[in-house]
Amino acid sequence: MWETVLAKADTPRPLLHAAEIARRYPGCWKQVDYLRAHRGRGLPDWPAWCYLPIAGGIGVAKSIHAVNDDDLAAVAHATDDALLIVTLAAWRATQLVYRFDVDLARELIAGGVDDRLPSDALRHLPTWCPYVTWSELPLSRDDATVFGFFVHLEYDSNTGRPELRWLLDTSAGFRPAILHLDRPTITESLAAVLAQIKKGAPAALSEAKHDLLNRGWRDMLNIVAPHSLYLCAQNADAPPGALEPHFPAPTKTKDGPRTFAPERVTTWDVGVRIGAVLRAASAGGSGDLQRGEGIHARPRGDIRTAHWHHFWTGPRSGTRTLIVHWLPPIEVNIESGAPLPTTIRPVQ
Repeated sequence: MWETVLAKADTPRPLLHAAEIARRYPGCWKQVDYLRAHRGRGLPDWPAWCYLPIAGGIGVAKSIHAVNDDDLAAVAHATDDALLIVTLAAWRATQLVYRFDVDLARELIAGGVDDRLPSDALRHLPTWCPYVTWSELPLSRDDATVFGFFVHLEYDSNTGRPELRWLLDTSAGFRPAILHLDRPTITESLAAVLAQIKKGAPAALSEAKHDLLNRGWRDMLNIVAPHSLYLCAQNADAPPGALEPHFPAPTKTKDGPRTFAPERVTTWDVGVRIGAVLRAASAGGSGDLQRGEGIHARPRGDIRTAHWHHFWTGPRSGTRTLIVHWLPPIEVNIESGAPLPTTIRPVQ
């Protein structure tokens, strides 16, 4: 069960995390810049949609603390911290925070993601690594409080596989999640990850514990995936420019190309208008929406629940564009108000 409580924090949490990792790994951002500047030129190459592969983050962590490969404990620690280094490096390049209206968030979490959607739908984030949070914070669940999460695209240096990586920011520490994006649909991507988790689990783990592990992983995915997909949706309710591509070029310096963090964090409010519509309907203004005891809006009669819709545009023999829409759970003429921003992202 999710419940909402108010947070009292003045400094954005991702900024605190970036400062902490820089304290633990002095000079890490400069090393990240070096790797990015030399990719494909003396160093392995990787796609531009990945800020830095985790393999590069491992190299940074091991280099700064002079980790000996024979020290297995130190190598394991550096490997764990590599995910933090690449995630926070990618976030600080733009320092973008997307703050979701809490009622829209409830609908997204309740509805989850249509597993039949193409996995490509999750490959079009507005920046290398957005941080997602909520308008009323934090969200409490089970044994931890979730303040938000980072999401970024990863390039597996060993297999060449594209992946989506999440890092939940909780009171119990960071919790990672992953989805393979080399399969046609989200269903197949999810199955591939679950199979990998089972393969890597201890042989003595029972089927019941496997099921419990899978349910916990799916539950976490049901939080992060719908929000991430909403940032990729072409009809997302966001201010003009919020979901336009934000991929700034590095600055030329005497020490080579550097990526400097912006002077301040930019926070975009997502779902302000649709959230107000959901609250008005829930209050009984239109009588269209009836809320049950849980967080999910329960429709009456033939009112459809919230769902995802997708289609392709463009010639079959050329570049095609995947269009993803999130359709709200109530019959409200949202087109009569101010138009929602539209972002078209071609799929190669």
